[in-house]
Amino acid sequence: MERVEVFMLKNGEDKGSAYTGGYIYSVDKHVAESFEKEGIGREIRYQSLQSHKDNVNKSIEEMKEKIAGIEANDRLTPDAKFFDTQEVIQQYEEKINELQDRYSYDLQVLQDAAARRASEITMENDFDSDKVRQKAGIIRSEVEMAMSLNVAANAIQNEAKIIDKGTARELLSQFTEIKKTLEEKGKSAHLSDRLIRMTVRNVYDDLKKASEDSEQSAASAEYRMLSAIKEHRKDITGPLQVFKRRRRN
Repeated sequence: MERVEVFMLKNGEDKGSAYTGGYIYSVDKHVAESFEKEGIGREIRYQSLQSHKDNVNKSIEEMKEKIAGIEANDRLTPDAKFFDTQEVIQQYEEKINELQDRYSYDLQVLQDAAARRASEITMENDFDSDKVRQKAGIIRSEVEMAMSLNVAANAIQNEAKIIDKGTARELLSQFTEIKKTLEEKGKSAHLSDRLIRMTVRNVYDDLKKASEDSEQSAASAEYRMLSAIKEHRKDITGPLQVFKRRRRN
């Protein structure tokens, strides 16, 4: 069964196993395809990054073959075998470190490109700045007049389901003040800091989703995936480290 890596866009489950949004998992190919179909996960497919990882594995195999040849050479003394082996390991370690540098560079290039695409804003043909500001102002008023954090948050989240992208973007531009209003309502009701933070975050996420077009949404998802790769899969020298540990043991 082919195994692939998948980035979870949202929480998911397969045969009783839970998968948390924002993390990378190794799963069977058919599971990744199912997650993609549901829109909750994306298989990681970057030819340039995979090429560097494949070259690391190829280099390890080449190194092992050379070391085996040295160790099988009866004309060499034990000391000569040791020094020749260390020289081979050092040569391939330098090569693998170069592959690591290229991998890190390509990963950063991909992430920067995704960030640029995610930040590009295409205005709608019927965009009217006065109407947008008026709509955003009305929604802000509902938030200010709400009697509780829950009512205030619902006022925005319900609007986020139906408002145009221009209004959502205008509200996002004012989110520092909206956040302050929501936090004050939560604190005045003596709600926990955790609940307040979670509510504010949910409001922000809903507005952000409403403000993005399909291309921006895809780019944002890709940026999050590349960020996860950088955080959890940034080191491709693992096969070399495993080889060195086994030799020490």
